[in-house]
Amino acid sequence: ALEYKLRALDMYREVYGKDACHADIARALQNIGVSYENMNEYVTAEEYYTQALTMYRKVYGEESNHASIANELVSLAMIKRDLKMYEEERVFCLESLAKYRLMYGPGSNHSDIALVLALLGHNHRNLGDDEEAIVKCVESLLMYRAIDSDHERIPLIVNELRLLGVDDV
Repeated sequence: ALEYKLRALDMYREVYGKDACHADIARALQNIGVSYENMNEYVTAEEYYTQALTMYRKVYGEESNHASIANELVSLAMIKRDLKMYEEERVFCLESLAKYRLMYGPGSNHSDIALVLALLGHNHRNLGDDEEAIVKCVESLLMYRAIDSDHERIPLIVNELRLLGVDDV
């Protein structure tokens, strides 16, 4: 699959120009990053995700709250977690969370927001801040339950809370 994604990137660059800045090229870069992430080649995945984020910001605007930018920030946060770069992971999580909250509105329950809250909970646990980890995980859990009481991520968050010593969830 990677070979086809690389060919797709080449084709987009032929169509739009070698140095063009286009959402299709950014999406191709992101797709290549996913392939490398799936092969556990996190450093290479990070390079492609970073290129995609840079291009999305050029396409939609540096301060844009576009979903593609927020999603790419989440991808980079997960890569940073895999690379055990927890402070950098948190920065990407917080930026994506701010964008999602602006996109969906304050107080909105959305799975994108719930995911980032869960990532932040795990991040705080990795950094030894169990109290804040519990806060973020509970926030995420409540949001997922409000969206769909059978959401597939609920057992994962309940498990995370149990690892943090919270059994009554």
